[in-house]
Amino acid sequence: MLFAALAVLCNHGEKTIALADPVTAIVENASGRELYPRVVYADSSSGTPSVDYPPVPPKNNGRILIESNTPWSLFFATGCISDGSGHHMNCSTGDCGEGRCTLADQPVATMIVYDSGTVKTTTENGYNCGLDGVFVCGICDCPSFSCIIALNRCPDNLRVYDNSGSLVACKPGEGLPSGQDCQALGSYSDPPSAGATCLIKNAIVKITVSSPQ
Repeated sequence: MLFAALAVLCNHGEKTIALADPVTAIVENASGRELYPRVVYADSSSGTPSVDYPPVPPKNNGRILIESNTPWSLFFATGCISDGSGHHMNCSTGDCGEGRCTLADQPVATMIVYDSGTVKTTTENGYNCGLDGVFVCGICDCPSFSCIIALNRCPDNLRVYDNSGSLVACKPGEGLPSGQDCQALGSYSDPPSAGATCLIKNAIVKITVSSPQ
């Protein structure tokens, strides 16, 4: 049923999407936590706030639309509350203090980054969930991506715990575990598939988000 919906989006995306040449992300929440999708665009200044999307409950799917004509970063906060305007606040991971994120913030989260025609996963800001992405639209010529690492290997000084005392994330720093397609500054060399060039205009990508290992 999910792939039938994706096929409809591929064939009729121009009729259902208002953004110019958008990326449609189908988010499959395979974790046991509610996910709070956030996108930060890099189209102006460091003060550009994030776009916060409705939460995706555990074992459910959600859809978000992302502008493809400007660089962006997509990540999934957890343990948040939402204010009356739909902004995510007081998150266990992916938090930005004042609620909405900007490029000047450093939310602890696994990220999918698009810039200058490349898509990559990165742990530059830390790791809070596993990400698997597959482009499913026939006109898309983009490689799949994955970032899943062993959270229990996170050094003690980098560990992030929620209010219940559960380990929920690993901050960036020396000793952050690596994964096959995860890219982190200064910790290890770029994996072969990181930063692969592809055209993402009108693309559809299925992103499976899993609990940190």
